[in-house]
Amino acid sequence: MTKENFPNTETMAEEAYASWRAAEQLRLENCEYDVAVIDFETTGIKNPLDCEEHDEILSVSIIDQDGNILLNTLCRPQRLTAWPEAQAIHGISPEMVKDQPTFADIFPAVKEILYKSRVVIAYNIKFELKFLWGYDRKLGNPGGTQLIRNVVWGPDPMLMFPACIGVERWQRLTAAAKHFGYEFNAHDSLEDVRATLYCYRKILEYAENHPEKDDILRRGFLYNCGRRGRWIDYKDYTIGEDAFRYFMEEAAAV
Repeated sequence: MTKENFPNTETMAEEAYASWRAAEQLRLENCEYDVAVIDFETTGIKNPLDCEEHDEILSVSIIDQDGNILLNTLCRPQRLTAWPEAQAIHGISPEMVKDQPTFADIFPAVKEILYKSRVVIAYNIKFELKFLWGYDRKLGNPGGTQLIRNVVWGPDPMLMFPACIGVERWQRLTAAAKHFGYEFNAHDSLEDVRATLYCYRKILEYAENHPEKDDILRRGFLYNCGRRGRWIDYKDYTIGEDAFRYFMEEAAAV
C-alpha cells in the first residue's frame, strides 16, 4: 500500500466512529461487560512494540461499566530490578512487587476480560495498546494481531476531553477529573480507571447535550500509533485490510 492512498485522518476517524456506534447498538453474544476500563502503571514509557529494551508493567487494573473490579494486581518485572524515576511518580517499589505474579502470568486473564467486553477504553489508549500488543507478540503470538482483531477499542477520553473545554491540546487525566469535580489519587491504576470511567461518562453526557456531539466522539478514535506521527486506527475491520497491513509493516519496522 502506497503512502498516497493510505486513508487520511478524517476518513479513519469517521469509520472508526461508525464501527463503535454499531458496537453500541449490538451487544455481542460473548460479551459479559458493556465497558471495560484498563490502566497500567509501568517502570517507564518504553513499550515492547517500539523498543527491545522496553519497560515493564508493574500494576494493571480493569473495571466494568459499573465500577466493579475485574482485575487489580501488582506485577513483578521479569528483567528490571529498579525504576527510581517511575517509582517517584507512582510509589511502586521493587519490594512491593517481588512476590507478585509477572504480567506474563496474568496476561491470559487480561485478554479474556478484554475479549468479553463490548468496548474497551483507557485514558491515552495508545499507551496501554502498545504494551498489550507488544506483550502479545512476545508471548507466543508473533504477529501480535489477536488483540487488535478481537477487541472493540472505544474512543479515547483523552482525545475527546479538549473539545469539552474549548482547547486543542490533550489534557492529563487529573485535569479532566478536576474539571468534572472528581477527586482521586493519580498514578494508582485502580484509582485511574475509576477516574477514567467517570470522565468518560461525563464527556459522553456533554456530547449528548451539545451540537458538536459527533465531532467530540470522532476525536476519540484518532490514535497516533504509527511511525512519524501517522494517525491510524487499530481496527482492521474498520480501516480495511490494506491499511491494517500497512500499519503492521510500520510497526514491524520500528
